[in-house]
Amino acid sequence: MGPPNFKVSNMIVDEITQKGYTAYILSNNSRNKLLKTFPGSFSRLIAHHVTYEYNVDNNRTIPEVKTARVVGYAINSKGLEALVVEINGSTVRPDSGAFHITWSLTPGTFKPADSNALLKESKWNTIQPVSIELTPEFVPFRQ
Repeated sequence: MGPPNFKVSNMIVDEITQKGYTAYILSNNSRNKLLKTFPGSFSRLIAHHVTYEYNVDNNRTIPEVKTARVVGYAINSKGLEALVVEINGSTVRPDSGAFHITWSLTPGTFKPADSNALLKESKWNTIQPVSIELTPEFVPFRQ
């Protein structure tokens, strides 16, 4: 058996090295507002967050949100729907992908990360901007 504080030290190490993604979490008020216009075209509604960076350590910083607006919409007939988001004046993430919210999908056919390909492969439609509230957060990967 290790020293009495062995578990505490181990927990600290786990916290320091934890992997996940940084994201802007959609407020409940904004989600409800968007659902009035975009009720979800497919059976699984996601409508949760905008990814900033993926597969990063939990000590990664994420810029504060000064302005956030939904400015575009993309959908395919196979079962995937996404909203394009402009954060602080830009729709472009650090990895050159588009800021977006995976809105709805057909389970078993798509997973939320497939929205990245949808936005790269097809043009999204510009919509009348809708202001939204987002909160920066680190989201750990499930173990």
